[in-house]
Amino acid sequence: MYLFFLSNAQVEAPSLLHPDSYMRPLTQEGLDNTRRAAKRIHELLGGFDLVVTGSLPRSRITGEIVAAACGYDREPQVNNMLDGRTQAEGIVRRLIDQLERETVLLIGDAPVLERLIAFLITQDEKTQVRVYEGAIACVELKDALARQGILHWLVPGATLWTPSQ
Repeated sequence: MYLFFLSNAQVEAPSLLHPDSYMRPLTQEGLDNTRRAAKRIHELLGGFDLVVTGSLPRSRITGEIVAAACGYDREPQVNNMLDGRTQAEGIVRRLIDQLERETVLLIGDAPVLERLIAFLITQDEKTQVRVYEGAIACVELKDALARQGILHWLVPGATLWTPSQ
């Protein structure tokens, strides 16, 4: 099985309107970049058997854009564990049944995706993976709880949304 991890693109800076970092929406640039990235993801990867997003508005919007571009014929599943407040092992244990698909796309904020990727590829608790705005990563798994996944690639967001020359 292949798990793909997509982080949200650019979000609004903290402000009086959005003081809570969890509720900050995508910027207009973030929305535009997500649309461009979604087309590239479809070109490069095709579709997914399952799309799961965090419950934050920015994650859900990202999921809707990418799912539509990739021909996913259902609404993305929404799971609040991808919002960053749940530990990686808890997320994997709760999602284990859903992860039994060939290709799964998980969409959320960078910190939780970083912890998930690190958890799945190593048992070394000091391992860190950096996922920046709009980045996508691919991890191959045989057993999610074995923590022996293979990180095949991690592509920066700018690579996805910058027009090719």
